[in-house]
Amino acid sequence: VLSSTEKFGYSLSNRSSQMKSYSWNILLTLLVLTFGLSLCFAQVAQVTTIPILGLDGPNGMIIDQHDNIYIASERGKKVTRLSPDGKSEDIIACDSPDGLDFDRHGNLVISNFYSGVVLIHKNNKLDTLVKGLHHPADIKFDKHGNLYITEFDKNEVMVFTSKGKVELVINDIVDPFGLAVGKGNDLYVASNESEEIYKVNDNSKVLFATIPGTISYLAYHQKSETLYVASFTGHKIYKVSNGGKVSV
Repeated sequence: VLSSTEKFGYSLSNRSSQMKSYSWNILLTLLVLTFGLSLCFAQVAQVTTIPILGLDGPNGMIIDQHDNIYIASERGKKVTRLSPDGKSEDIIACDSPDGLDFDRHGNLVISNFYSGVVLIHKNNKLDTLVKGLHHPADIKFDKHGNLYITEFDKNEVMVFTSKGKVELVINDIVDPFGLAVGKGNDLYVASNESEEIYKVNDNSKVLFATIPGTISYLAYHQKSETLYVASFTGHKIYKVSNGGKVSV
């Protein structure tokens, strides 16, 4: 009997070279769209491919308050910072960086997929924030400082609370991957296997939207209350309204 990952056509061993290192343009498009909207919702974002030497399997990305872009390179085993003037610098070396987010104090937090830990870069030092995980994929903080973590092949979403406890949020979403925190602290979780996005509240889920193709990363634009979705096999970025209407 094939596992869900094998049914999709990838084994876990080659996931980093195929599933996780898919189009740099798709990830950059998703980030530029949401960032461009936050600057001026009426403007149309222009998308340009940015060549950065040494990137191998770019995955999660995030922008800080100074407009620096941080890029996790799973196969390259590093996090790279790209400044607004186009200069890139490798700032962190770690085993298999995947999802990225900032905590309330501006510290960069990194999920390490194959090591089963979440790391924090604080005072120029890399420390373990959460350990004992299986394959943590995406991570997102909510407004209360709780850190949500998708456990890719355990069908679980975990939360590392602001009080330092690891708790189960839900365990019946197949291959959970992308995460986003919406307005009102709603949690959106993408199933990498079923082409579905769920809204999770109070340890229960409701189907929010179905997206053609395999879903990877999510990004939520607070001002427009719009969820942006990267479809790996669909080769498109979709947007989903607050009411669940899907468009390209």
